[in-house]
Amino acid sequence: MLENIDLSLALSKEEYADRIPDLQARLFDLQRRCWEADLGVVLVFEGWETAGKGKVIRKFTSKLEPRAFEINAIGGRRTHEQPLPWLYRFWVALPNHGRFAIFAKSWNRRVLVHGLDGSLTDAQFQRAFDDIKFFEAALATDRYVVLKFFLHIDRDEQRRRLEALAADEATSWRVQDSDWEQNDRYEEHRALIEELLTRTETEWAPWNPVAAHDLRWARASVIETVVERLDDELPRFEAATANDRES
Repeated sequence: MLENIDLSLALSKEEYADRIPDLQARLFDLQRRCWEADLGVVLVFEGWETAGKGKVIRKFTSKLEPRAFEINAIGGRRTHEQPLPWLYRFWVALPNHGRFAIFAKSWNRRVLVHGLDGSLTDAQFQRAFDDIKFFEAALATDRYVVLKFFLHIDRDEQRRRLEALAADEATSWRVQDSDWEQNDRYEEHRALIEELLTRTETEWAPWNPVAAHDLRWARASVIETVVERLDDELPRFEAATANDRES
């Protein structure tokens, strides 16, 4: 899936300035319509370290109604969560119908992180793919639209960004040993990412790989994808909500 992404895709400053205001206005209107239709929206952002997930999320949310969305960056299981099913901490973070929930760290980390660190047995690793699909299928059948993005950059671009961050005293703290390790083992991580994207690709929760060498392109591409998907999905939920209110 990643090999089909054209990493040279870019927007000029002029093109970006022309497209973004309209996309943001349309997204704001769709957020209002989701609220009125009681439609929950779950947005998942995954990607390489330094691919720009935080910057894309900030732009995505900058013109939204802040009372109708939340951002979640859920880490490993805490002590009281250890005896519980591993997906529990994500279930409890789901939004009420009508709201957006953005997951900057999602259930896919079960595969992406633990698939290489040896913390899962082979049986647990294999079962994780089914767990993810069943979880997302449950959301799709209960008035949620699920949108998943993977921000893609190549190994050289990631190394360049890591070196730039590490060289600046103001940002060097952001670079962790695990980031260098990911770059050193880029091809191993890429093979695991490809397996995740392929095995958890479904009709109700498709992956949207995004070329992220150019941040302007990545931001516009994500917002446009969400706008198009919600434009397509909302009418049937709006019709169902209207019928429910009339009956």
